[in-house]
Amino acid sequence: MFKNLVFASATAALALAVTAPDFGVVSDAAAQPGVQSAQFKAVPAKPTPPTRGPAGKPGAADDLKTTPYVDLYGFPYYPLGLEGTPGKWYCMFLAGNDTRPRGAQISVKNKGDKPAGKVTVQFKFSGGKTVSETQTMMQPGSNYMFEALIPDSAWVNGKASFVMSIDHGNKVAESNEKNNVYSSFCLDPEYERSEPTRTFN
Repeated sequence: MFKNLVFASATAALALAVTAPDFGVVSDAAAQPGVQSAQFKAVPAKPTPPTRGPAGKPGAADDLKTTPYVDLYGFPYYPLGLEGTPGKWYCMFLAGNDTRPRGAQISVKNKGDKPAGKVTVQFKFSGGKTVSETQTMMQPGSNYMFEALIPDSAWVNGKASFVMSIDHGNKVAESNEKNNVYSSFCLDPEYERSEPTRTFN
């Protein structure tokens, strides 16, 4: 009986030691106002920067995007070789008995996630003549080649210059309206061969 009484007393003392709060020990962090444990220190969330395209590159989207959005931009179908030569950059290949590029062309892409509807590209040539081509629908991610014949009046000293305006008149609402105008030129190889002392303007 005495053994049982000792065992019960020891068990009660152990339970009291485990459950009783400690009123006499105060940590250094708790004793100092404003000091927090590094483990539980609050860290303010970093703001997420707005999504932007790579600035400074042709066709780059510099404006903030919303979803869904349309973004039309142009690029040369043949980006290799010297600008202005037949079949390179924005100039058509020579065909048949052609001695100089018969037309100008530009590839247009809708890199947004919304259909663009009707898209018109205007070609304005040196000499003042303009030619426009319209594509009925440009789906997201689609490319379309816009072309225009170069008028004879545009050729001056073996060179025809032109400005290409995508979505001329801004009929399509885009996330970026700053990448729609491009300028280039085409050269007449026969002019250079026939007039070796002259230089292109």
